[in-house]
Amino acid sequence: ALSWLSPRAGRGLEWICKSLYLPTLRFSLQHPSVPLAVSIMMFIVTGGMIRGGIVPSILFPKSDNNNLQATIAFPDGTTAEETDNATRQMEEALKRVSARIAKARSEKSGIAIEDIYNSEVEGQGTGPVRLMYRDVGTITNLQNAAGGGGSGSHVGQIFVELFDTEIRDIHSDDLLNMWREEAGTFPGADRITYGSVGVGPGGKAIEFKLLAPSDKVDQLLAATEAVKTQLGEFAGVYDIADDNTPGKWEFQFRVKDRALSTGVTPTDLGTTVRNAYFGAEVMRLQRGRHDVKLMVRYPEDERGSLVDFREIRIRTADGVERPITEL
Repeated sequence: ALSWLSPRAGRGLEWICKSLYLPTLRFSLQHPSVPLAVSIMMFIVTGGMIRGGIVPSILFPKSDNNNLQATIAFPDGTTAEETDNATRQMEEALKRVSARIAKARSEKSGIAIEDIYNSEVEGQGTGPVRLMYRDVGTITNLQNAAGGGGSGSHVGQIFVELFDTEIRDIHSDDLLNMWREEAGTFPGADRITYGSVGVGPGGKAIEFKLLAPSDKVDQLLAATEAVKTQLGEFAGVYDIADDNTPGKWEFQFRVKDRALSTGVTPTDLGTTVRNAYFGAEVMRLQRGRHDVKLMVRYPEDERGSLVDFREIRIRTADGVERPITEL
């Protein structure tokens, strides 16, 4: 059926070669400076268009991703209950964003939400979010970002799986921005991140160091906060954080000179304090093939402040129990 096309295509190519290609080739061979000048001109024009922003250039374009992760870290010592409340707030914010996106698309297309998004997981899948998993006590560094992971009652994370791009009509970056805005602020949090899992080059988009001598730590901290405030004034800059994590407050103690005659050692002090707060093993119980440790420590209402700490008593070699403040 297309046998007539081949002869015409052949005649068209022959005409192009004779009428355009060969004359251009002869002219270029006779005047070699002309094609060289044209090439240089095209290179300059192309560079000028890129430099002037007429032709945008992105070295590492942001690709869509079906897997997202949000993390939050509070200062060391923060209770698991407070971290759990923060991660739950982030989870509920994402549910609202997902439902809002699904409702808007359903109203625009006239298709029921259930027909657009159909999740195998019961109770999830309302909108572009297919499922969510919330974890308190661990941060897994899957965003190729600075800061790494961590563990403890002060950290938490949320993993999110989105529907494929064939089903959802919103980019993962746009969803992240909506999630970040809906979740709001978390007073007291050291670090909050929203990102895609394992996409793009490692490290932060903007990252630099501030250095100062050890005797000017206060000025370094003030400069850090000033830089963070300044960065927050630029549009598109978010998840601003620093790596200044001082850790838990530490209470150091030593035996007083006047108490050395009692025979108390720093080891005795440390053991007594540990037993008061962590517990001392008094016996082991046999439960089947397992040993169960029986630990004894102070009641919870006597382990909450330094006032209670000062009431700890240490038994000296003469059998007398003395307050820890005397030793």
